[in-house]
Amino acid sequence: MLEELFEKIDDERLVYFTGKLNLLNEETKQFIAQIYFIDGELVNVNYQGITGRKGFFNLCVDLDQPVDYVSEPELVSLEMKKIHISFEDLKKEFEKVSEKYKQAKKHQPPKNVKILINSDFVLGDSEVESDEFDLLCCLSDFNTVTDIYKNCDLLDYQITNSLVTLRKKKALKVVKIK
Repeated sequence: MLEELFEKIDDERLVYFTGKLNLLNEETKQFIAQIYFIDGELVNVNYQGITGRKGFFNLCVDLDQPVDYVSEPELVSLEMKKIHISFEDLKKEFEKVSEKYKQAKKHQPPKNVKILINSDFVLGDSEVESDEFDLLCCLSDFNTVTDIYKNCDLLDYQITNSLVTLRKKKALKVVKIK
């Protein structure tokens, strides 16, 4: 499925397409994602409300079903541009991180929990890595697992790895939602 997606993106690039490429579930015709192009350049992806590079990577990791592609020529504003590297470089980057995504999937917390920052950790003097700090900043605004993965600027595997390390450092409290 991923190879088919890459081929379809390449087709749109070859004809200098401007507009959006909609991905629909082949059976149900339900919307999956949108890929935006300006003059054949991939400029943005919207997948489950997540945009840009992160949306592209999540789409590539999750794409496990046959899809229909519907091209819609339309004006795409440069303000929508969230991807600032070539498609070839984006594919190379995905190849590097795809295994990390698969490994991290095994450790993702269930969706029915809230994650809170442990105040004792904040008052302590434990060292925090940069990804962990970014996650802690996100946790100050969002605490459900779904919101964290949607709103944190880190890639999903970085979020998962940071959650695991922060949990080991006793920086987090996990509360089940009923």
